[in-house]
Amino acid sequence: ANCRRAGGDRHLSPDERRRHCLGRRLVAALSAALQNGPKDAAEMMLRGPHLPKGVGDVAKLDELAKGKGNRAGLAAFDAARLLEIARPAGADAAYFKAVADRYRKAAAELADATKKRDAEDRAKAAEDTAKAVAPK
Repeated sequence: ANCRRAGGDRHLSPDERRRHCLGRRLVAALSAALQNGPKDAAEMMLRGPHLPKGVGDVAKLDELAKGKGNRAGLAAFDAARLLEIARPAGADAAYFKAVADRYRKAAAELADATKKRDAEDRAKAAEDTAKAVAPK
């Protein structure tokens, strides 16, 4: 989806407008994934240990993650994190391997060394979880 040019963007160069557009798309995708979540901590506690099904809908983040660069890495990281948090009851080894793959994709695209390391650490943790829940 293309970003519509906002009136406040006139002073920005085309490259700056593109970066702002990508940032707005990332926030919109993250908002879409979280829109069905609890409204506050009390509601989350009353619902139990699993978040509502819609919170795991990361399709818009996945679209952004298909690109290259830091924004794609941020989208991949956010999608992996949401799927990790909103995992279904009884998630199996394949589920956690898929989460690990998402974190690895994020690490490959992220520009910041600290965020890259965090994604790599989370990929390792998801891989360890996959091994732990795998049938013996």
